[in-house]
Amino acid sequence: MRGAGLWSLVLAAGFLIIIFFGITVIYAYFFSRKHRSPSFREFYECGFRAIPDNRVGVDIQYSILALIFLVYDMEIILLVPIFVNLSALPVLS
Repeated sequence: MRGAGLWSLVLAAGFLIIIFFGITVIYAYFFSRKHRSPSFREFYECGFRAIPDNRVGVDIQYSILALIFLVYDMEIILLVPIFVNLSALPVLS
């Protein structure tokens, strides 16, 4: 019966998360700005006109660097606890 109690707790937590998410979405829908003023699209602070395509091309080297950083960061996060616990093994101590 212990497993059934655990699953009911997980199910209740899941329902609470779904309810919280639903309340957040409804709140954001009702309290968001529906009609923006025409001056919203007129000028940026720097003085350039707003154009429909505001995307700026980013060099691929920055993306590759970010991916390499993420891979090595995750590798360190996963391997450091293993190396720390290796010293607790009776074979190595």
